[in-house]
Amino acid sequence: MDLHEFLSRFTTGYDSVPDEEPWTSLVSANLHSIARRPAAALDVLDALKSTDDETETCLRILVRVRAYLQVGRAAEALHLLESVSWENRHGVLKARLLLPMGIAHRLLNHAEDALSSLTMAKTMFDSLEMPLDRAVCEAEIGSLLLSRGDVGAATSNYLSALDAFEAHGSALQKIAVRSNLAIAMQRSGNNDGAERELRALLDTPPFDAKGADRAQVLHNLAVIAKSSGRYQQSLDLYEEALACVDFTTSPAAHIRMRVGVAELAFRVGDIVTADAELAEVDRLVTPETRDLVNVEYHSLRSRVHGLSERYHEAQERLTEALESARASDLVDEEYLLLRESLDWVHGPMRTRYLEDLIRIQDRRNENTSKSITSLIDLRSRYEQEKSAREIERQQEITRTVLETQTRLFEEIGRDIHDSVGQDLTVLRLMTERLTSGQFPSKEMQEIHTRMHEIVRRVESDTRRISHLVSGMGVTGIGLRDALTTIKEDISKGASRLEIELVISNGLEHIPDDVARTILRCGQTLLQNILRHSQAASCIIQLLVHPTEIVFSVEDDGVGFDRVRVQKGLGLRELFARTEVVGGNLAIDSTPGHGTFIEITIPRKDIE
Repeated sequence: MDLHEFLSRFTTGYDSVPDEEPWTSLVSANLHSIARRPAAALDVLDALKSTDDETETCLRILVRVRAYLQVGRAAEALHLLESVSWENRHGVLKARLLLPMGIAHRLLNHAEDALSSLTMAKTMFDSLEMPLDRAVCEAEIGSLLLSRGDVGAATSNYLSALDAFEAHGSALQKIAVRSNLAIAMQRSGNNDGAERELRALLDTPPFDAKGADRAQVLHNLAVIAKSSGRYQQSLDLYEEALACVDFTTSPAAHIRMRVGVAELAFRVGDIVTADAELAEVDRLVTPETRDLVNVEYHSLRSRVHGLSERYHEAQERLTEALESARASDLVDEEYLLLRESLDWVHGPMRTRYLEDLIRIQDRRNENTSKSITSLIDLRSRYEQEKSAREIERQQEITRTVLETQTRLFEEIGRDIHDSVGQDLTVLRLMTERLTSGQFPSKEMQEIHTRMHEIVRRVESDTRRISHLVSGMGVTGIGLRDALTTIKEDISKGASRLEIELVISNGLEHIPDDVARTILRCGQTLLQNILRHSQAASCIIQLLVHPTEIVFSVEDDGVGFDRVRVQKGLGLRELFARTEVVGGNLAIDSTPGHGTFIEITIPRKDIE
């Protein structure tokens, strides 16, 4: 295994684990991450010996970051990524590093940096024809937009990603996007739809087994049940979720669920249970994990103490909660804390909290305006990025077509000058000498024979040159003759290559512009086979189906590595010509196993 194979299979997984290090450990660790076993992945990486090789170090960081992000260690992941010098590295490696960088920024609420990294990674995967990885970026951008409150745009991104995952992805990836869609439904207020989706997830891996993934789904279901007044059902879901994770492996999730149970007990007036649950959190929390105890926990503690008439303790907890909210700039949480405190705070402190409440309300109004503006700016920037990339793509298509036309005209000019032009000059000189009587009569027959050979060569060269420009007048019906002629010409000039031509009926349904595209692409592909493939045979197929036209060329040559080979003019020309007529081009090639290229173009006559 080498760098290119490792990176190309990074998302989908590997057929086998190689025997040599470091690939054995890197592949094993990455397979653990793909199966969402981050702890196992980190164990494998920790056992690796140190290395001075920059590329290997970069790959280790890439796999480690993936595992870190799965356990919520976004800050550590970002620190590792920022320690790598990768700006001038291989295109796929750069895209692979940009994606987790965008995810880390998203988890750390760095919206602008997240959008920049994810959009750049998406564009790079797009240009590399890696639709699955592009879809991962699409889903992550959806999560970013959802976190900023743009539920509609997030849902659109999730659905777009789901289409790609349905076509190319694993069952786990499809389920992950469905989970995101359910959360988007929940955020939009569609609790019934969200609950249906979440309950369906509980019967599918990895949500059907104990672990953080199942706990998260159960937690979301508990929140939905609680908001709709189904308190006993909510409590059952919380208890099941707590049974799926423990504090040592998922401290943040465990504390969040404990607080949820306490809040539920508080809602139904069971202060004793609420107090007991929060006491359990107090027992579990250590100085190292104290930052995981959020504002909601302190708020609940304060309310429990206040309603139990333990006002001094309630005041201490409220102060902690307010300080925590202010430190994190959680204005809405601070506002709710102050409102809730009015239920039990009396005397001078009540007056102070009322004044603070007015001040916070003013800040809330100001932040609401800023938040709306920020969301509009973020959405606008996202749309601008998409538009800019589309403009670049169209410019690339135009540039490629112009380069191809220029190359074609130069080739025609050379052929006319070097072959037809020279032969016509020789013919003119021979004709002048014949008419002037400079040749002895006994040589006349030999001269006539020589002139006839030159005329035949001129005819052959003219026919060959006409093939270069014959696309200008080709029609669907004429494709059969045009492709057959090209096959015959190649067979005469390159007898080592056996060509099989398969053409279906229905050519009359192919528009002229599509016919020209197919002919040009066929010429380019056959030239590539003759120059590079070392193939002994190739099959050309042109099939007209009820809804699409499919043109394919397959050879048994040396093939090539799609990750290693960058797009030269030949490949760029194929993609550009295909896109101009609304088609798609797929390439399947690996070193030593030949090449299969298929162009699919929707039929316009049935639209």
